[in-house]
Amino acid sequence: MPGPIVTPIYKHCIICGRKFRLYRIGNLCCSHKCSAANWMKNNRVVMRLHDRLRDPEHMRKRRKNHYRRHAEEIKRKRRAFYRAHPEVNRAHNAVRKAIQYGRLIRPSRCELCNVRCKPQAHHSKGYSEEHKLHVIFVCRPCHNAQHPRS
Repeated sequence: MPGPIVTPIYKHCIICGRKFRLYRIGNLCCSHKCSAANWMKNNRVVMRLHDRLRDPEHMRKRRKNHYRRHAEEIKRKRRAFYRAHPEVNRAHNAVRKAIQYGRLIRPSRCELCNVRCKPQAHHSKGYSEEHKLHVIFVCRPCHNAQHPRS
């Protein structure tokens, strides 16, 4: 007994515009050649975006523009956080003033991965009064890895 009669579905190729019979749902191109061309076109766009996101100057501008657009909201959230966690505020201020007055010296490299950057101070032993100046200087990716988000 023959299977059910299926009406063929036809689509237009997104690369060359030629009409083709759709054998598998999700096909966008009429042939492997057009499919490869489509992949290359999309891959070039992704690679350009990836290169821009790896550029430190581009990322600096993005952060600056983000802060400029959302300054009031960022300040409001920061004030609320510091009100809720005064020990964190005291520890951050102590490190900032210690760097400012020369009691702590910020290195030019990350202490974990040794990459050249302006490292951030990470309170590895916590924010308590006796440990507020016990910090390691780490780059942004290493610092984010030290503080996993839940």
